Amino acid sequence: LYLQEWDGQTGLWTTISPSPITSSASSAYRPYDIAYEQNTGRCLVAYYNNLAGYVSYRVWSSTLSAWVTNETSLDCGDLTAAIFWVRLEPRPGTNQIMLAVLDDNNDLYAGVWDGTQFINTSTRTVTTSVDTDLKQCFDIAWENTNGRGMIVWGAGTAAPGTRYDLYSSTLNAWVTVAGGVNG
Repeated sequence: LYLQEWDGQTGLWTTISPSPITSSASSAYRPYDIAYEQNTGRCLVAYYNNLAGYVSYRVWSSTLSAWVTNETSLDCGDLTAAIFWVRLEPRPGTNQIMLAVLDDNNDLYAGVWDGTQFINTSTRTVTTSVDTDLKQCFDIAWENTNGRGMIVWGAGTAAPGTRYDLYSSTLNAWVTVAGGVNG
């Protein structure tokens, strides 16, 4: 994974070094993502680092032009296989960032970064039976009005075929687990 930083004043790209190391069994997958904390502007980089069931992360400060955290491995609960898909989504107006990870066993994991760490009550195995691991069959988003985070995933032919979980940033807890959407 090679990262670069654009300097709008000088018009130059510079390489962020050292860049995180990520590995993937195939270029068909995206085992990494980046998102920016909305208040600090710091960049959270999450990536698979060839340790089954774990995703690594670092935080880059554009103000300091430096990594402000060492590489840290996050245990993704019940996930035990290679990570194929990583997705990050920042919550508007805050430093919270939702993480979702899908592994080679069709297991889906989620957690919320609070600007310092992943909140213990937010990290959980969402399901062990998404429809496929060959595509990113899930997504995440934040509701603007009430600050709830949502993860949605395909559950195949099981009724309902689309399921979701809701995370309350007010309660720092998952308030809806495996809700279903018909149609």
